[in-house]
Amino acid sequence: MLLMNQMKQICGALFLSSALAACGGGGGGGSAPPSGGGTTTPQPTTVTKSFTVTVSEIDVSQTSTGESVVVDSSNVSASGTVEVSQ
Repeated sequence: MLLMNQMKQICGALFLSSALAACGGGGGGGSAPPSGGGTTTPQPTTVTKSFTVTVSEIDVSQTSTGESVVVDSSNVSASGTVEVSQ
């Protein structure tokens, strides 16, 4: 039960951090940008990153008895790539 609460807290913190980072800030008011000036909009930069996710520990117990269940998580992993444009 403790591990589930910790996972909820971690996932909640990651969600909030992602939401705040996605906002970007910079609320410059409602005025229109100045016309002219000769500036061009830069092209988005694309970055590709590889990642691997592995499970290091699983805490499982039977609901009816509360007894621990042994789970082999040594082969639980996944990997992939993500492409981010900014």
